[in-house]
Amino acid sequence: MHVANDPDILTVADHVVVVVEQRGGRYRRLNILIPHKPSATRDPTPRSLRNVIAWVRRLGPQWTVRVLDEANLRLFLDAAVLPGAVNQRTMDGPSAGPHTADLIRLPLLYRYGGVWMDVGTLLFICWRVLADPATPYEMTGCHIDPDREGAMGRVTDYIAQMHCFERLRKLVDPTDGFNGPAYYTGKIYVLPALDEMYYFQKRTGWNGGEQFGLLRLQRDGEGAVHDLAYARAEEIEDSMLANSARMKLSHGPPGELDARADLWDEPQYEDRDIQPGTFAAHLRHASANLTQTRQLVPLKVKLETENVLHAGVLEVKIPG
Repeated sequence: MHVANDPDILTVADHVVVVVEQRGGRYRRLNILIPHKPSATRDPTPRSLRNVIAWVRRLGPQWTVRVLDEANLRLFLDAAVLPGAVNQRTMDGPSAGPHTADLIRLPLLYRYGGVWMDVGTLLFICWRVLADPATPYEMTGCHIDPDREGAMGRVTDYIAQMHCFERLRKLVDPTDGFNGPAYYTGKIYVLPALDEMYYFQKRTGWNGGEQFGLLRLQRDGEGAVHDLAYARAEEIEDSMLANSARMKLSHGPPGELDARADLWDEPQYEDRDIQPGTFAAHLRHASANLTQTRQLVPLKVKLETENVLHAGVLEVKIPG
């Protein structure tokens, strides 16, 4: 079997027209993985490129991996479906890239199908369950806590599209029969985010400094010390590799705890995820080479009956 080396994978950079296979009235063959780099003002970090390489190795030739940035976005989407802030590039600051990604994600998935991931994500399991022609699910996503009321006020001006989604999933449109509560319950494959995406963060109290320290420890070879810190790092890492779909390394908000992504993106630490014998290097190897034996199981989401809005999708109306 031929295994492409890293330069071969990264040099496949020419734009190729996306061919979407549609079956039964909806997109069935999920053959495009669409990430977006963390900043619109810089190239992907070496760590992010290694993530993309690992995706290619794990997913195999059945999937096409495409890395989007501002330069090639227009090859995939028409300006007519994008907000003015994206078309006119009026967003600035360190979070302009993530904000852009939030606004183009759904148009891309609607147009092509597939899966979206940020380049800061390590993938531990393939998405074959989503490509099954017999599945009733048409979308998938993560939920922090289905039973929590939430604190949307903190993120109103950051992920306002979530407010739009909340309205849509509680909307019953009498003009076309769309039933948001029923669709959300029966058609969306919901996974618990804290277990399937943020497990390492959950176990360390979102302390990027502690995560950095645990992953820099020697797991194997000379310098490995089997003390309490080693035992903690081993238990958390092994549990995550066996029971999480992926690990997303988000950049922290200014003024809060340092995020591990911020630390690893510092030039002096850019190779810490591949230092031989460390827990970080084992994590990197596992993301491309180890296979989980478990089956993904979606959350059971209750059918919404309260605060359901009976209105057109663009109709101004307050529930109640």
